[in-house]
Amino acid sequence: MLKVNNSYRQRPLGLSILCMIAFVYYGLLTLVFLSGLIFSTGINDIINTYIQQYELSRSRLLLINLVASFLFGISFWGIYKLWILKRGGFYILLTSSTLLIISQLVQGAINWFYLIVAVIFILLFGIYFKRLKFKKT
Repeated sequence: MLKVNNSYRQRPLGLSILCMIAFVYYGLLTLVFLSGLIFSTGINDIINTYIQQYELSRSRLLLINLVASFLFGISFWGIYKLWILKRGGFYILLTSSTLLIISQLVQGAINWFYLIVAVIFILLFGIYFKRLKFKKT
C-alpha cells in the first residue's frame, strides 16, 4: 500500500507481479550492458570469433553498450515509477522501449525476442494505466 494524501492506495496484485517481473528483466539487461562497457574487449573478441557476419569495431560495441545500458536503465526507472503508481512511469517505459526498437532498426539487427517482450510489457502496463495517478513528482 502507498500513502497518498493521508490515505492508502493499494497497488493491484497483477501490477505488483508485472512490476517485479519487469524489474528483474530490465535490471538484468541493464547489468549485462553495463558489464559490456567494462569488458568490451573480451566481448568484442567473442562476437568477432563466433559471429563473423557482424564484424564490430570496439568503438561501435562501446556505443551500443552505452546506449543500451542507458535506455534499459531509464526503463528500469520507469518501472519504479509504475511501482509507486505514477503515470509518468508508463510514458518513460514507452519512450525508452520505442527508442530501443528504433535503435535496432537503425542498426539493421532486430531482436525479435526483445521486440515481443517490450510490446507485451507495454500492453500489460497499459491495462493498469487508469489506476495510475498523474503527478509530475
